[in-house]
Amino acid sequence: MEKIYLFVGFLMGFIVFNLDSIIVEAAELNVEKIKHLESLGFTEEEISDMPEMEIMKNLEIDGQVVALMENRMKVARKFS
Repeated sequence: MEKIYLFVGFLMGFIVFNLDSIIVEAAELNVEKIKHLESLGFTEEEISDMPEMEIMKNLEIDGQVVALMENRMKVARKFS
């Protein structure tokens, strides 16, 4: 029985200790903001590695990715 109390106490301590950081991260970067950054061409990895200041500056950008592939064609003209 003591092991159960010890485990529950440890678990509650862990949850309470990490609760503040979870709430702060969720409030600052919600799903809508993540989707906006992804629509600008950023990957999830790039978003998670961005400093907070860079995230805020990128959130101010109003735009979207219009093409994912870049195709280049060589055009040859014959002059007569």
